[in-house]
Amino acid sequence: MRVQRYSAAEILLQRFCCRVSAGTQHPGQFLSATHTGTMSTASKTTERRAARFWTFFILGLMGINLGIAAMAIWISIGDPSFRPMPEYGEHAIDWQARKNLQSQSDSLNWKTSVERSLMPPGIIVQIVDANGDPVVGCTGSIHAYHFTRANAHRRVDVAPVADRSGVYLAPMDVSLDGRWHVTIELVRGPDEKFFLDRTMDWSKT
Repeated sequence: MRVQRYSAAEILLQRFCCRVSAGTQHPGQFLSATHTGTMSTASKTTERRAARFWTFFILGLMGINLGIAAMAIWISIGDPSFRPMPEYGEHAIDWQARKNLQSQSDSLNWKTSVERSLMPPGIIVQIVDANGDPVVGCTGSIHAYHFTRANAHRRVDVAPVADRSGVYLAPMDVSLDGRWHVTIELVRGPDEKFFLDRTMDWSKT
């Protein structure tokens, strides 16, 4: 058998060709890898944008809810007209007793005139009986509040006006124009009890 001999130059040339062949990549494979990397980067960017959008969206909703809650608290605390009716709970519990008191008062057939006084400040009540005679000798109180200032309600004892028979004054500040709720409770003797629950419109004239 004849052994083929190669020169040193031929051996080096063969080794170089093998290395080049092993290290060379097909153009299609290179393009495929590049395309896959581009798609992966675009997908990650889209995911980051979506994550930021939903994060800010949820935080925005939470901010709106907190704003509404803060406004409700501010209204309930800061607005003087945003108040429950004074003594509403007591009236709801004692409604039967108040109904009986109203029936007893109606049986007296007393007639009243309720006015506000700016000087001296207060509520003036004039009372006459069924015969038109002034009702004197009464004691009691008047509870009043303005509908936009329910938290400033007050109950004041009445006092007879010295120069006017059957006229009583409850000294209080009633200078605010508008609608007032007035409750008058008077007694004379052991059996005569007068009760009046009325809304007054004291608008500026």
